[in-house]
Amino acid sequence: MDPITLSFLDEQFVEAEDLLDGCDLVRIARPAGPELVLAEFTCRGLVREQSGEIVEAEHFVVGFHFASDYLRRVRVPELLTVISPQSAWHPNMGGSRAPTAICIGEVKPSTPLINLLHRVYEVITWQAFTPVEYEALNYEACAWARANPHRLPVDARPLRWRANAAATIEAAATTAPTSLLDAMEIVE
Repeated sequence: MDPITLSFLDEQFVEAEDLLDGCDLVRIARPAGPELVLAEFTCRGLVREQSGEIVEAEHFVVGFHFASDYLRRVRVPELLTVISPQSAWHPNMGGSRAPTAICIGEVKPSTPLINLLHRVYEVITWQAFTPVEYEALNYEACAWARANPHRLPVDARPLRWRANAAATIEAAATTAPTSLLDAMEIVE
C-alpha cells in the first residue's frame, strides 16, 4: 500500500478513536494492519433465530477492509463484511443473496472511517433501511419492516453519545452565563 493511503488510514483511525472516546456503543480495533478495521457494536439490532423468530440482539461485529486504491475507488461488497451474527436481520444485511454483506448505499472514495461507522450503526439499529424489495439484500426483512413499523428503530440512541455528556450538561446548567461569550464557552 502506498504511503499516502497508509497515512490517510492511520489518520482516520486515530480520528475515529478520538471521536468515539467514552462511547459505549462501538469499539474499533486494527488487528492486522491499517487496511483492516474491526468494529464491535454493542447496540440493539435484530437477528432471526433458527425458529424464525425475530429478536433483539446487542452485539454485532463488522469488518472494514480498505483496498489499496480506497482513495480512488470503492467496492462496497469488498469494503464491508458482517462478521457476527450471521443471522443479522435487516433489509440491508445478509439474506440469501449475500449472507455476510451489508449495504450502506453509495460510498465515495476516501470517505472518512467515522462516517462509515455512523452509517453501519444506523443500519444495525434500524435508524436507516431500504423499504423497497428490489433494492434490498434481504427481501424477507424488507417485507417484515413494512409489517412491523412499531418496532423501528430498534435503538434510537445517537452513536456519539458519551458517558460524560450528562456531567457536561449539568455543569452548563449550573453555570449562569453573564454574556453571550460566556454562554459560548460553556457549550464548547
